[in-house]
Amino acid sequence: MDTDPKGHIETMRPQQERKALVRELPTALLGHEAELYEEIERLRPEPDVKELEHGPLMAWHVLAEHWVHIAVMPLGAWLIFSPAALAYGSPALAWSDMISGALVIAFATLSMRRLAWAPWANALVGLWVAFAPLLFWAPTPAAYANDTLVGMLIAAFSVIIPMRSEMPGPEVPPGWTYNPSTWAQRAPVIVLATLSFFLSRYMASFQLGHIPGAWDPFFGGGTEMVLTSAVSRAFPVSDAGLGAYTYVLELLSAVMGDARRWRTMPWMVAMFGIVVVPLGITSTVLVMLQPIAVGAWCTLCLITALFMLIMVAVSLDEIVAMIQFLIIGKRAGRSTWRLFWTGGDLPKPVEDIGLSRRPAPGLAGMLWGASFSWRLLASALV
Repeated sequence: MDTDPKGHIETMRPQQERKALVRELPTALLGHEAELYEEIERLRPEPDVKELEHGPLMAWHVLAEHWVHIAVMPLGAWLIFSPAALAYGSPALAWSDMISGALVIAFATLSMRRLAWAPWANALVGLWVAFAPLLFWAPTPAAYANDTLVGMLIAAFSVIIPMRSEMPGPEVPPGWTYNPSTWAQRAPVIVLATLSFFLSRYMASFQLGHIPGAWDPFFGGGTEMVLTSAVSRAFPVSDAGLGAYTYVLELLSAVMGDARRWRTMPWMVAMFGIVVVPLGITSTVLVMLQPIAVGAWCTLCLITALFMLIMVAVSLDEIVAMIQFLIIGKRAGRSTWRLFWTGGDLPKPVEDIGLSRRPAPGLAGMLWGASFSWRLLASALV
């Protein structure tokens, strides 16, 4: 080395180059693999939705529409800054909204990364946001209105809107002459649930102290007497507000899914039935007990109870179709549990039994499958 430094340098150069190559090669390979992976993902074809089973197909619909998850993020930011801007007057409700807003943004981000559970987690956060003003007795009408509206929008954008896509397969249940899940069939429930929500929310505003009185066109102060009775005060939250929240659930479940949801979303039809039928009967019984327990009548309560009875009547056929589908699937050897949560097609031997006749347009189509007895209507009026 001392006698020939130049030669020594030339001798060591290949070794130094090999060391440099060893250091640089992993980075170069990783970069090349990343580029190759991105190219493969770009060229990967979208899944053929017709070849997917119903469960994965619906999950794909929820995750594929990125715009809905992007739209949810501003709602999360809105919740974070709402307590300061709207002066909630309730620290518990303020913290609830700020934490919920952060969770909404986080779950929306995870939804963009195609984690199947994230949109459903966001929907649950939205339902919590809509319920929080009742639990914390929102002291201001702005807080109540804000959380109700934003909570509904979060749930709608997270799962309701992505699941509006039509699913493949037959529409009419086996042996039926009409489809009980069409939009025409669900329209009465949507309209009546919306009207009932506004009436109940008005009464809840009185119970929460947002308005000084509750209007009653026929029974004078009857509505106020019912809303301030010992029965109403026995609830830990505003019972009228709880009714309004129930109507929100009815509305969201009524607009969810396509015209085949009696077999593609049995769990949703079951939840819809639980919200409508048992709660509808309970609401009617409570209204009937008003003159006995309270000694007064409430006009708005009577109207919402009437709407609820109509919703029960027009919703039962879809529940029956869903139960029939589960029974047919069980007899065909399928797992009832799996069918309930993921839905599916009809077994081939019974797939084409249902007639293809569609309900008539207009009011007749909305009430197809429901009948009303004049004796029942007369007794209800009396």
